[in-house]
Amino acid sequence: MRGGSGPAGGGTELRVFPTQLSRTGRARAVILAVIALSLAVSGGVLVQSVVSRRRLEEQIVQVKRQSAQDRRSLESLRAEVAEERRRAAALMALHEEESRQRLAALVERERILKARLSEAEASDADRSREIADLQRKIAANARRIADSERERTLAERVIREKGGGVAFVEGAYTFADTEGRPLRSLVDEAGAPRIGADGQRLFTTAGSGPVYRKSYTGTAFLIAGSGLLLTNRHVAEPWWQDEQVRELAEKGFRPRLEYLRAYFPAVPDALALEVLRVSTKADVALVRGDLKGRQLPVLEIEKEPGKTRPGQPVILIGYPTGLDALVARLDEDVVDPIVEAVGGDDERISRELARRQLIRPLATQGHLGDILPNRLTYDASTTLGGSGGPVFNQRGKVIGINTSILPEFGGASFGVPISFAGELLAK
Repeated sequence: MRGGSGPAGGGTELRVFPTQLSRTGRARAVILAVIALSLAVSGGVLVQSVVSRRRLEEQIVQVKRQSAQDRRSLESLRAEVAEERRRAAALMALHEEESRQRLAALVERERILKARLSEAEASDADRSREIADLQRKIAANARRIADSERERTLAERVIREKGGGVAFVEGAYTFADTEGRPLRSLVDEAGAPRIGADGQRLFTTAGSGPVYRKSYTGTAFLIAGSGLLLTNRHVAEPWWQDEQVRELAEKGFRPRLEYLRAYFPAVPDALALEVLRVSTKADVALVRGDLKGRQLPVLEIEKEPGKTRPGQPVILIGYPTGLDALVARLDEDVVDPIVEAVGGDDERISRELARRQLIRPLATQGHLGDILPNRLTYDASTTLGGSGGPVFNQRGKVIGINTSILPEFGGASFGVPISFAGELLAK
């Protein structure tokens, strides 16, 4: 080497000496090897880089393909999700509709059931009321049966214990003028009654015609062992408040009692009655008869009228329809011999019935409708002939004297409170 080393492009001639050549060759070889190695490495790297790039590109392509596929899958998934959501929404809507319908059906059923329940409750209430009403009616009917049985036994007891003290009364009265001449029927030459233009019988005080006599019947009852009896004033004085009698009185005729007698059950003869006192305030009279020592049932007067109230049972004992009822209650085989023996004369029939001890009073039952100071109203049946009979309360005591009926209405009978008799007894 000339002079020292310098740039290769300086034109300096390289000369290699053997020793130096060897060293240089080795260095060069090393360099070349290094370069070759570097090239190899670079090439390898390059090749590796190319391969890697291709792989990367392939991966990218694959990733893109996968991404596209994923996108498609995602879209498909989204579509499926959307479809599922639609289906879910449809199902939800259907479910809600079905639920709404079920709820509506349940509400309607509840309404129907409540209505049925209300009907059932109402029906039950009606049935309960009906049952209660029936029970009340049954109880009331049972009470009525018991009351009826008590009344029946009461009537039996009263008629058995008191009937013997209730008398059948018969009487008759005539009329006379101021000179005492009796009023007679005016008769013709044949003895037949003469009839006036008004269709009524004609009467006179002259001649020999039959004396005009009015017969009647009634009832009286014993209130003392001394023979005192109570009856109506219109039984003791049958002309009292009689319009026909008033007309005769205006013509100068006065009534006169011909006879007044009483027949008691089980007593074979009549008792003549004397009128002691008559009330000026009510249809009540006090009469007396001679019992001739007979012990007959004495009826007890109610002294506590406050214990008698409307609605309570009453019993009447008497002789309604008079002699006709007495005869009608007998068998024909009993009546026929009597009629054959005495004929049709009422007085003789009465005496014969008494002799045979066939005088028996009738008892009827009812209830008090009203209690007034001067009148009792009740529905126990009676009729003419029952006047003067006793009215018993449920205690078996006399609370009134039967006096009249309302002809237009058979369910109304009237009596005089027994308190009016007290005034006559006190005198």
